[in-house]
Amino acid sequence: MPWYTWELRVTDPAADVLDIHSAGTWADFVGRYPLVHNGSVFPDWRKVAEDYAGAHMTLRAIVATQGFRFPVGDGLAAAPYWDLESVLWLRWHFSGLRLVEITRPHDPG
Repeated sequence: MPWYTWELRVTDPAADVLDIHSAGTWADFVGRYPLVHNGSVFPDWRKVAEDYAGAHMTLRAIVATQGFRFPVGDGLAAAPYWDLESVLWLRWHFSGLRLVEITRPHDPG
């Protein structure tokens, strides 16, 4: 299965992106935008989108939070779903996209 790399042209360079850089900022973030489901607290992405165009999860935060749950006001924050540093865009701020590269991962066989 090939991997695709895309370039997105940003139309609003001032779009506010929340930077989550540690376990503490993850817990604070989930506590500010709580959505409680089955005893776990998740981010309420609809409410987050009212304040931010996207959320950036750094590698440091991913390593610090993977597999852990953190106490927040309404219970325990679920571990984040990121496996690699990236931005989750919540509002479209792009004029278009362009395919940059198609990579075929090596299959050891």
